[in-house]
Amino acid sequence: MGHNDTLFAKCVCPDELGSFVSPDLITALLGLHYFNHYPEKAKENNRVLYDIRSSRSVEECLTALGGEAEFCPAGHAGIKRRLRQRGGLFAGELTGHYYFRENHYCDSAVIASFFVLSVLSKEGIPLSALISAISKYHYSGEINFQVENKVKVIDHLRNVYSRGGRLSSIDGLKIDFPGWWFIIRNSTTESYLRLVLEAGSAEELAAKKEELTAAIFAADKGL
Repeated sequence: MGHNDTLFAKCVCPDELGSFVSPDLITALLGLHYFNHYPEKAKENNRVLYDIRSSRSVEECLTALGGEAEFCPAGHAGIKRRLRQRGGLFAGELTGHYYFRENHYCDSAVIASFFVLSVLSKEGIPLSALISAISKYHYSGEINFQVENKVKVIDHLRNVYSRGGRLSSIDGLKIDFPGWWFIIRNSTTESYLRLVLEAGSAEELAAKKEELTAAIFAADKGL
């Protein structure tokens, strides 16, 4: 592993049962380290940045712990710069990168790993139980769509879904409703539109996924 591979390594955590833990939920878990176990770290600034694609559970958990949670655009350079500008404690990205004030606002898989282990040691319960207490919703993960006209698709979804929802355009299009939300954004590395959605039940998630998929393809075909 070269220097750059070490610098930009990801922290990806399976639980004790071997199940994958979504990295956004680890962002929430790290809040236990700062706000419960070492609150002195948060005296000057309690702000935490989290990837805009993260589960709603992340904001709810961090806020309940006493943090000031703020979503931000995805992307290494942008998150690092924004965290420094805000003087925040740490930031977490859906890709498994975590950024820390004590590391000059840069990401470190090593620091993230040790903080997770510290939380597990101090809480004294399995990772699966900690994550179960944080995660309250049904989450799709990223879904890729190969379409001809990305701008047309995003504009169509904005027109159809903006009424009744809270809209953000800081990174693609995100619309929050009381019971569910979605974000659709242009991949910066591949020729895809990427969709993420979350809902309160598996049934609602499946229905909204089907609905949005139909709307995306219809808009791309000009229907």
